[in-house]
Amino acid sequence: YQRVQNGKAELFNVELLDEDGRSVQDVVFGQPVFLRMSVSFQEAMPEAGVGYAIRNANGVDLIYGDSRLDQGIVKDVQAGDRYVFCWRFSAGLQAGSYSIACAVSRLFEDTGYERCDFVPCAAQFVVSAPGIVMGGSVHWPGALDIRKV
Repeated sequence: YQRVQNGKAELFNVELLDEDGRSVQDVVFGQPVFLRMSVSFQEAMPEAGVGYAIRNANGVDLIYGDSRLDQGIVKDVQAGDRYVFCWRFSAGLQAGSYSIACAVSRLFEDTGYERCDFVPCAAQFVVSAPGIVMGGSVHWPGALDIRKV
């Protein structure tokens, strides 16, 4: 990967996977997918986490997530430790090409962080959406309740 890093941690594998654990580059709208990020730590740190951004073909961040927001902070990391972080999604994106930027960071209690490794293009994929017409870039699923009153 092309990256910016300080040598304290490294993203050594980033993959977009289907439900059978196979790497995918072609995704259909609504398909369940997994973003798996494998990290090795070269230095001990009290807390660490990872984050990602899904970008459109113009490089605009459409979706962001991180392990702090998803209560996935790793504590008491030791040099030599390896972790795998895995998110499950439904591919709710408009038809088009996308890339995934990833980072691993040392976290601080005050919500600050020290970025240890940043990979601006860790994975790429294409979404097809046959028969789907969207008025935006991302479908954000919600719980819909309809009642006749």
